[in-house]
Amino acid sequence: MAQASPVRMRIISIAGKCPNGHQVGEEYLVQSKTPAGICLGSFSACIPYLTALRFGASFPWEDEEGVITLGCPDHINQVVWRLERE
Repeated sequence: MAQASPVRMRIISIAGKCPNGHQVGEEYLVQSKTPAGICLGSFSACIPYLTALRFGASFPWEDEEGVITLGCPDHINQVVWRLERE
């Protein structure tokens, strides 16, 4: 089995005001457990990409290997995350 790498999640922008209180610049390090304090909407949107990144994936539409930028499902107060393999 491949060795899993930690992935850093960082909020890079918020359109509007996050109803869960997230702020630009917040960071979480994802290893083998769910990080405390992240809202379920954001985490559920990120989990497939977190898992892929932890095990070596890269995405052809991104400029950098081991990085992806994506938003939470709230289209009015969208939190935008940068996920980066450590």
